[in-house]
Amino acid sequence: MGLERLSRILQGKSSNYDIDSFQLLIETIEQSVSKEYTGTDSLNDIAFRVIADHVRAVSFAIADGQLPSNTGAGYVIRRVLRRAIRYGYSCLNMNRPFIHQVCKKLIENMGAHYPELKRNEALIQKVVQEEERSFLSTLAKGLDRLESYLSSETKMISGTFAFEMYDTYGFPIDLTALIAEEWNVGIDMPEFEQELKKQKNRSRNASKVEMGDWTIIDSGENSEFIGYDTLSTPARLMKYRAVKLKGREVYQYVLDRTTYYAESGGQVGDKGLFTFGDESISIFDCKKENGEIIHFSAQLPIDLKANLEVRVDAKKRSETAKNHSATHLLHHVLRQTLGTHVEQKGSFVSSDKLRFDFSHFEKISEEELRQIELDVQKLIREEIELEEMRAVPIESAKEMGAMALFGEKYGDSVRVIKFGDSTELCGGTHVDSTAKISGFKILSEASIASGVRRIEAITGEEYNNLVRTRLGTLESIERILGTASDPLETVEKLIAELKLVKTELGVFQLERMRETQKAFSDQLMAMPEPRALIQRLDDFTPKELKDMVHGLVSSYPDSAVVLGGVSSDKPSIVVGLGKELLQRSDLSASSIIKEVSGHINGGGGGQPFLSSAGGKNKEGLDRALQNAKDIIQSA
Repeated sequence: MGLERLSRILQGKSSNYDIDSFQLLIETIEQSVSKEYTGTDSLNDIAFRVIADHVRAVSFAIADGQLPSNTGAGYVIRRVLRRAIRYGYSCLNMNRPFIHQVCKKLIENMGAHYPELKRNEALIQKVVQEEERSFLSTLAKGLDRLESYLSSETKMISGTFAFEMYDTYGFPIDLTALIAEEWNVGIDMPEFEQELKKQKNRSRNASKVEMGDWTIIDSGENSEFIGYDTLSTPARLMKYRAVKLKGREVYQYVLDRTTYYAESGGQVGDKGLFTFGDESISIFDCKKENGEIIHFSAQLPIDLKANLEVRVDAKKRSETAKNHSATHLLHHVLRQTLGTHVEQKGSFVSSDKLRFDFSHFEKISEEELRQIELDVQKLIREEIELEEMRAVPIESAKEMGAMALFGEKYGDSVRVIKFGDSTELCGGTHVDSTAKISGFKILSEASIASGVRRIEAITGEEYNNLVRTRLGTLESIERILGTASDPLETVEKLIAELKLVKTELGVFQLERMRETQKAFSDQLMAMPEPRALIQRLDDFTPKELKDMVHGLVSSYPDSAVVLGGVSSDKPSIVVGLGKELLQRSDLSASSIIKEVSGHINGGGGGQPFLSSAGGKNKEGLDRALQNAKDIIQSA
């Protein structure tokens, strides 16, 4: 008997939703939506119950480390939460986030008995709130689209349309079906399944792999991994096969034993060489498949039975190990700096960079990020020795405080990697001392999903290359500035002076434009009607020319103004026609521009009263101005 049923009996209630733990949530919903729960089967009351129930499921899942996502268990959590949001939106008229407040009440009520809720309170509320904001925006657009479709008095939602709702607006088919039921219409499910199948086929074809049959050389035990202790070893080829991968033929090899680390736990597979007698072939990747270690090569040796020596690329393995060890240090520092709610949500470790995804509910400030970087560098300088423990019983590892990655499957015995206070379950390759990581530099920090952030960083040789490059840049700046005392202060002073010069230049240009426009205005005033001003003005920007023309024809509505000029070696021309001139003639600024812009090998457009064009041939500007003058005078 579950907790809710037992509580229902002890409290003498007729429904699980009437017990105190649910009523606290329902009261919070009442306050948020300004509606009363009556305990009936009305849509409003059903919405109350759905939200209260789903809040519990989602909150506990997030507290256990599972965040909403588009795949796997995370997708289930996202669908449950979106169903609650949809009920709040459709039945309770809530078009703003409020469910995260219900989570807060749940944590207040149950946090004492379930400490993981209290421990992850901020994360739970932030993740739910972000999911609400995101889905409410999509939901509003999707529901408008769906209701518009349903209002056409259709009796059946086509499978194609249902798939559009699924693919474009993120509506699961059961959500569309629920809304369809409310409108008393059906869904063409066979057609929907057909559209879904087409999408899966498109995805499958994009990553299609054609595999040949294995050629068995030796049917004995294979894939013993000895790569923690050595990078090269004699080995026996057990089997091989040809594979067509994205239109490219490659070969896969399985050995009796290998020093190659197969892609796992975010770490890329090793690269290196296989030497068959006197012939060497390059290995470009290594992966696991059905418990076997598969080596990938674009080459097939002439003599497959020759003595085989396998060797891992030592430099790439070393650089990869530095990055992997650095992710452990980073994880440890993040938990110390941001809080114990931080948990690894994914990683990528190669020889040239590392990427670390983790749970956190807000952007990390520049100050925090700098401190995190400094703390990791401090651990590197402390030269902490690696403590590696193999075949440790899983329970013993947990008692040590070893961090496990949520969602990963572990056997009865595990490998534990320890650097000082950082203790994790890990099967990857690592440096034997943090000193060998050399350095650590964060390149970027960003959000990749609700409540999940990503840090990208470099270590080892890439870090050293970055330092050398930046030192070289600094030395070049010092040479240019002619000072070695404080280049930063000098650059800041130059930037301040440049800003001042730009401000003064802007004032000068504005004054110059005003004076020029005033001179043209005086010319127009002295002209007999109809007024026409055609002038060439070099070294004025296209915008300045346009502003002057617009100002002049606004002041003199019976006038035609054409200004052209060359700025930054590019010609431009602007035509403006006053309102009165437009009314009494067939002239159009856009038509004039269209006709004369060919002289400058350009194009443009605009309105009948104001149009402009830019071009490439400055030699044709005078012809363009003369052409415009002829058109205006002949009108």
